[in-house]
Parts: sequence; structure tokens; C-alpha cells
Amino acid sequence: NAIPLPALNFGEFNRFLFHQNKVYAFRYNGKEALVSDLTFSTFQNVHLPEGETVEGDVLSVGNDLFVSVFLSGLLTSSDGSNWHKPMNFNQSGGMIKVFDGRLYAIPGSGIYRLTADKLHWESIAPEFELKQVQGMWVDSNYIAIVAGGAALWVSSDGGQSFKPAKNEENGSLLSGITNMGKSGGRLFGWDYNFGEGLRNAKYSDDHGFKWKSLKPVFDGLAPLKMDASNGLIHLIDSTGMLYRWNITTQIFDQISTAPIPFHGTEETYSFCPIFVKDETYIVTEPAFDNSWYGIATHCFVSTDAGQSWTEYPVGLGNIVSSGDTIFATNLYEPFTISMDQAATWQSFSEGMESDPFWLDVLDGEVFASSFNQVYRRKTNGELPTVPAVEPTDFIGLSAFPNPFSDHFSVQFSKQKPITTARLYDMLGRQIVLPREQFFDEEILFSGVGHLPRGVYFLEIGFGGGSIVEKMMKF
Repeated sequence: NAIPLPALNFGEFNRFLFHQNKVYAFRYNGKEALVSDLTFSTFQNVHLPEGETVEGDVLSVGNDLFVSVFLSGLLTSSDGSNWHKPMNFNQSGGMIKVFDGRLYAIPGSGIYRLTADKLHWESIAPEFELKQVQGMWVDSNYIAIVAGGAALWVSSDGGQSFKPAKNEENGSLLSGITNMGKSGGRLFGWDYNFGEGLRNAKYSDDHGFKWKSLKPVFDGLAPLKMDASNGLIHLIDSTGMLYRWNITTQIFDQISTAPIPFHGTEETYSFCPIFVKDETYIVTEPAFDNSWYGIATHCFVSTDAGQSWTEYPVGLGNIVSSGDTIFATNLYEPFTISMDQAATWQSFSEGMESDPFWLDVLDGEVFASSFNQVYRRKTNGELPTVPAVEPTDFIGLSAFPNPFSDHFSVQFSKQKPITTARLYDMLGRQIVLPREQFFDEEILFSGVGHLPRGVYFLEIGFGGGSIVEKMMKF
């Protein structure tokens, strides 16, 4: 029998699987999903969590349905109605940023802040602790978060509660902003479209609650790229000229006299970093391979305030500075350092398990993230590269064995004692657990052999927050 699929405004259903005697249909890079049990002549809608987009495979494993979603890992469900996230990881490697003299980390789900003594990570914004986070901006008690689907949420009380950002022109909900930067009290936001360049360029004068279009401010410019560097907003127009936002006149002033000699590939008109400090300007022109992972192959450097440009065969991504030293990194490239205005670069990755993706400078130390680990090192290189703090602060406590049969244990550090531990089934019903203290840094849970086979969720509470661990019962 033929079961017709409904027409979509864009694209088509192209991911199918058979799970628990039902057929599921998904759209790659889309939010649409359907299900049919084959006894009806139509498909019914499956509602994915708000903001999630199917990124890759969809799989049926035992009693579970797994869906790979953009940036935030996996969703799992037994019947397509109640979804959970069994994994917390971020393809960008875990963004880190310094705001107001504090270091923040986004390991994929949730937002974490390095404590003032730089010994531990503390969870902020409880509402987003188990939700996908793509980007953020912090200004005192105001926190702007780019959540799943590029929706923007803003808090004025340090992350305790959030409201959706809106377009000031018509009051509609704002989406499509993935990058933010501030200059002169004004918050800027923008995104890139592959092969087309800058899009959704907007600004906010009330910490991100309401946004206006930047098109009237461009005043005839055709901007291709936009970025924040050292507290200032810069853009590059279609002629290759570099501009800077003037806080006083509220317009973009041209600061280069020679155009950047881009090669002009399609990838030029997508994301690339802009670094400006004094008379040193650095702009990377990215290239892409067939897997769509960015591989920046060259950069352009000016040491005379944009009067001339020199091309270097080195790919630079995230770029920061401390004094006269410039630190840079890029996807699949070593962490590098330059002390001669970007003319030569040396590796700065000793001591790291893998090359970092993001970095920033705080109090004379450079911090770099690689997957769910953050490293620190003195900017002058006097101290070796070492882990910033134990990563378990923001990637979860250890629960084992998993899968379990008749018992399991939870290990934790003395710096983060467990206050509560609750087990839930797939329907959200709490399971009463006998609990026994075992050693100083472990809790043993016994007497669970009677539980039916399947998936359970262990919620572990500790001082300042909680995490959720997926558990499998044999």
C-alpha cells in the first residue's frame, strides 16, 4: 500500500526507519517528522523539542529511537513523544568567552562560569542546563543566550529567568542570530549564510530584549563580514574595505585604504574572523572541504592600519591578544602564538590532548578549550599548559556500571558532594531507590534488580545545580 507523504514548503522527507512496528520519516536539516503504524493511510506529526534540527542519522536500537540533532548531540525517545538528551557535546568543541573579568564555558548544553578562585566551574542559567546552547553574551546581570534553532533568550537577573528576544518593528520573536558583540553600550547581532555572507544584522539598545535592523545604518554599504574585536565592531564590505563602528557618530567609518585581496571563492562570503589591535589588522579567508568543516587556509595581515596587506599561508580562527603577543587557533590546526605582529607563528599546544577550538585571555593567562576540556597557561609561556580545572565540573559525574543489572554506583569529588539522587523511568515516574554511602567519594545504589529492562534517567543534584545521566537496565 502507498502512504502519501505531505508536501513541504522546503525540501523533502529523506530519513526513514522502522521502529517498534512503526515507520518514521524525518527531513535532514529540518524540524519536520512523521510517524505511521501502517494501519492508517496517513502519517501523523512527531514533535521534536523546540529549536532542534535533524543533523544526521536516525537509528532504532532496541527500545530506543535515536536522532542526531544539530550541535547538541542526540535525542532519544521510545515512541517519538517524550524526548531526552543522553549526551552533552558540542561540535564546536565547547565555546569559552571572557565577560566582565570572568570566564564562561558552553560545552554543548548549559552555561558554566569559572569561580573567582579559578578552581571549579559553577552552573548558571538553570533553565538551560540540559538544553542546547550555541552562543552567549554577558553584561553584568544581563545574559543573552542563543539556544537551539538560533532563538535568542535574555535574562536580567543573572540567568534565573529568561524572556524571548523580539523584533522591535513588529514584535515578532527574534531568531537567526548566532554571533554577538558589544560596542559603546550597543549590542550587535548577526549571522552568516554560506556563499552569501552577512545576514540578519541587527542591534539592541536594551541589553538584547528588542532588536532593530542595521540596514539603515549601513548607508549604502554592502557588508559581507562582521565581527567583534577588542571591544569594537568591524565589518568588511564587498569592495574588501574594512570599517569600524564609531561610537560617537553611530556610523561605520572606513579604517583601511587598501582593499583586502581576497581570492573571491564562494567560501569568502561566509564566516571569517576579523582581528584589529592598534595598527595591526588580521582577516582570515576560509575554505571548505566537501565535508563542510571549515579549514582556513590563509590570512591577510596589515601592520600599517590597512594601507597594505600581506598574505600568509596560515589558517587563523579564534584570535585574541595579550600585550604584544597574539594567540590564535582554528579547526584542525595547532594552537599558535605570534610575537612579531603575525609575521611568524609558533605552536603553543604542548600539554594538550588535542588541538583547541576556542580561546580567550584572562588575568595574564590564556585559556583554550578542546572538546570538553579547558586548558590554561601563562601568556608569557612561563608555566606549561595544564587543565584549567577538573572537567567533571561540567561534563557530569561518573555513574557505573552502565548498563547496570542489580546495582550501580555514582562517583563524585569531595569538592562537589551529591545532595540528591533520583531515578526516573521513560514516563517521568520517580523510582524509589535504597541508598547506601560507600567510601568517601562514592554512593552505592543496590536493590534495583527488580526494575524492568529499559532506559532510565538518573538526576544527580549537588550544590548549585544538577545533571542528568542516562542509565540502561539489562
